[in-house]
Parts: sequence; C-alpha cells; structure tokens
Amino acid sequence: SAQLPLIQMSTRREYLKFRIKTLRRFAAEGGSSPNKQSDVKMEELEEEFQKHMAEFSTLDQRLEQGIGSYNERFGLRFLFDNKDYLEVIHSDLKAEQALSDIDMKLKQLEAHEGNQEP
Repeated sequence: SAQLPLIQMSTRREYLKFRIKTLRRFAAEGGSSPNKQSDVKMEELEEEFQKHMAEFSTLDQRLEQGIGSYNERFGLRFLFDNKDYLEVIHSDLKAEQALSDIDMKLKQLEAHEGNQEP
C-alpha cells in the first residue's frame, strides 16, 4: 500500500513527539523524576533531546514531501489517527516555533536580570 511508509513515519514521529515532550518536562523539573532515576544526567538528556529533534525534523521534511506526493497522486488527503496529517505537522511546527520564541525570551530575561545589580 502507498500509505504504509507514511504510516510508519507518522508513527515514529508521534513517538518522538511524545519523547521530546517528556524530556522537556523532565528538564523543566530539574531532572527530578517520580521514579527517582537520579543517575540520569542532564547532559545525557540534552544529547537525547538533540538526537530526537534532529530525527523529528528529518521526518517532518520526508513526511511533507511524501504526503504531498500521496495527496497529489491519489487525489485524497492522507489521514493518520483520523486527522489530516499535513495539517498536524504544520500545527506542530507553529507550536514548536512559539516554544522556541518563548525559550529565547526567557533566556534574554534571565541574562538581563543576571546583569543587574541588587
């Protein structure tokens, strides 16, 4: 089926999205975990996060291309989990950009506050 590679990539993308969200939450909590896995270092989390983000970005590009071709070839919208997955990708990209903007503003604010004398 022409959908199989798209389904496999979409499934992997959703897994990565979950892992990235989990890693962000874990890092925001300062590395503390409900199951007390204190041996996990923040450096390892950052490395895993960066690997996941790189793969996530690659999958986005491949899916956009593949879904575009599928939609054009079959005259149908590719659905994953009963959603137009191209729209899901675009929505996630906008959300990721918003998160990046917020992170950048927070870092600028922290840097500014760190430069001020009490």
